[in-house]
Amino acid sequence: MRGLAILVTLWMLIAHSIPAFGHAALTHAQPADGAVLSEPPAVATLTFNEPVSPLVISLVGPSGEIIAPATVADNAIVTITLPSLRNGTHALSWRVVSGDGHPVAGTLVFSVGEPSAGTPQILPQGEPGVRPSLWAVKLIIYAGLFIGIGGAFFEAWMADEAVRLKGHGEIAREQRSRRLVLLSVMGVALGAVPLSVGLQGLDSLGLPLTGFVRGIAWQTGFGTAYGLTAIATMLALAPGSLAMVVA
Repeated sequence: MRGLAILVTLWMLIAHSIPAFGHAALTHAQPADGAVLSEPPAVATLTFNEPVSPLVISLVGPSGEIIAPATVADNAIVTITLPSLRNGTHALSWRVVSGDGHPVAGTLVFSVGEPSAGTPQILPQGEPGVRPSLWAVKLIIYAGLFIGIGGAFFEAWMADEAVRLKGHGEIAREQRSRRLVLLSVMGVALGAVPLSVGLQGLDSLGLPLTGFVRGIAWQTGFGTAYGLTAIATMLALAPGSLAMVVA
């Protein structure tokens, strides 16, 4: 049973560790950033180098008014239906999520007729503290995967040889200490996984840490590709912990 649990854990670890081959990038926009148009456009299009899903789209008008226009995505193209735009400078802020669950954001500034006298308001593209917190939590998870599961693998496949070389009494004390450490590392990592989902949602939506209690943050976190990764991570850590308990 212990060997089977470790094999399942290692398989999940390998699946979890496959690296992403890059994030989505904007390749074309219409209207273009900095464009001055003689007529107001009916739609705006954003073209990326890979399929994306829109998260937050906001249009800031010349007087600072903010609206959320209707948006649809078709693979790598995001089409934004614009309201009737008056003359002046407009800022279109977008935030999308790529296939690897990584949010990508930017702002396009364009003018209708002629540019406004003042600089349009640029909405913030993220909140300080969210992304560092997310990566700190992910480091804890990685430690649980690589240190915890790696240690569990050693215990499962190398313990018998250690007993033969050093004697049962001496190795038993060392095993108890190691297993306590490994269980602690994997236990902390298990607790960090759901926390990372909420932080992923905050990062995706550009919300502050105070938005952690909002259901939309958790819903968005689970809705991205990272949600599946989080589930796979828990399925990897659980049998590793079980292997230490039943050993």
